[in-house]
Amino acid sequence: MLAAASAAFAGPHARYEVVDVTQVGPDVVLADKDAGAADADGAPLDVVRAMTALHVLARRGGRWWVAARQNTLVPTAAG
Repeated sequence: MLAAASAAFAGPHARYEVVDVTQVGPDVVLADKDAGAADADGAPLDVVRAMTALHVLARRGGRWWVAARQNTLVPTAAG
């Protein structure tokens, strides 16, 4: 079963970089991240970001939870 799951999730990897964190309330934070292609070890394959991601984090019971997220592809000059 582990081999099948590993094969299913093998392939492209991404590297994320947090570019901004904004606290909009005592228990709500917005985190903006850029993403790009990476190798299996996490090293970037390109200098161009491929996607931007927004995560809404909410604190409940002393822990932070991802309440919502939005991924947006960044268009390239080629189209």
